[in-house]
Amino acid sequence: KDTYPIFDLLKLSDTLLLSGGSAAVEAIFLDTPVIIYKCTSSLAHNPLLEYPKAVIVVENEKEIALALDKVRSPNTINTLKNHWHRPITDTFGDITKDPVDEFINFARTT
Repeated sequence: KDTYPIFDLLKLSDTLLLSGGSAAVEAIFLDTPVIIYKCTSSLAHNPLLEYPKAVIVVENEKEIALALDKVRSPNTINTLKNHWHRPITDTFGDITKDPVDEFINFARTT
């Protein structure tokens, strides 16, 4: 059975279209724009719905088609990327810091 790690697929993707889950955060961390389908008739959790400027949110087929066309624009992608720092930091913490140093500092203060 051939399988591919999700992170490799996200990195190779031009865009990720999904309704829920943490893959949206992982996608922007890997520099892949995200379109979130917000289905009002079912329960789907997507943490990036709290950051509407970092993703494109759609609710129907027409909006999906428009979003897929829109996300091909470098200007749209750059606008989205300008809002990725906060959800990445809120999810993963400060990625510029060495995690070993952070752990040692945490251990010293507790």
